Amino acid sequence: MSDRFEPGMRVRPRGWSEFGVVEDVIETPTGWRLYVNDSAGHPVKIEVEADGAADIEVLHSDGGAEPKLLLAGLWAEWMRSARRNGEGDRPRVDDSSAVPPPGRSGVRGDAAAAAAANCGSPDPHVVGSNSTWLAAAG
Repeated sequence: MSDRFEPGMRVRPRGWSEFGVVEDVIETPTGWRLYVNDSAGHPVKIEVEADGAADIEVLHSDGGAEPKLLLAGLWAEWMRSARRNGEGDRPRVDDSSAVPPPGRSGVRGDAAAAAAANCGSPDPHVVGSNSTWLAAAG
């Protein structure tokens, strides 16, 4: 544990499950007052006694991580962020539920068929706009 805190450091106080970012540090007669943004971006004031500095875990960047572990961590954080932002409830390309059942052409084909039906064309690959007919990409 470092005995000095600086803005920009990533820290995890005792009891936190994720790291936060130190936004400001004020040295006090008994230790430090840290203003830390938690993982959701909310500012939290933390009073740290000089003898309690060991209760704050500091994440030091040393560039020594294995690339596959780094990539796995980034992927996990990306998925966690997508779930928090409501993006995780849509099917993804790598999701088996996104594959259309046999005999169906999927969303693109269904959209072309619906467009053709709306414009009166019997051909699902032709989309009309007023009196102009355009061949849709198949």
